Amino acid sequence: MTVDRSYLPYRSARNYQDRKMAKWIGFFLSEHTTALITEVETIDFSQSLPLGEKLLLLNQLYLQRLPGIFQIIQDEKSKEIRGKVDSVQADQVGIQSEDAHYFISIKHIISIKLEEELDDGF
Repeated sequence: MTVDRSYLPYRSARNYQDRKMAKWIGFFLSEHTTALITEVETIDFSQSLPLGEKLLLLNQLYLQRLPGIFQIIQDEKSKEIRGKVDSVQADQVGIQSEDAHYFISIKHIISIKLEEELDDGF
């Protein structure tokens, strides 16, 4: 389909050839890249523990003084904390890692795993 541009005052405008899909390919590629990055940063809640299991595991780690690996949500991103549970309350848990002490809401914990041994002799 040819567009009549003879009424335009500038020769470059009259001779302009529309590149059709080529002008949209850059937009498509940037949107596709953004979608892929967003997919990588998505947190999978299908593996999240039910509240009863979280409480059971937290109490076991606390009573037996065992180190654990805790997958949590912090600032809408997934984060891993390694350490020992040193306090359990109704809605939050205290975790002592080798470099910091964390108070984490139990609802922000996604998964809990037993860590066999910490290198620093916890």
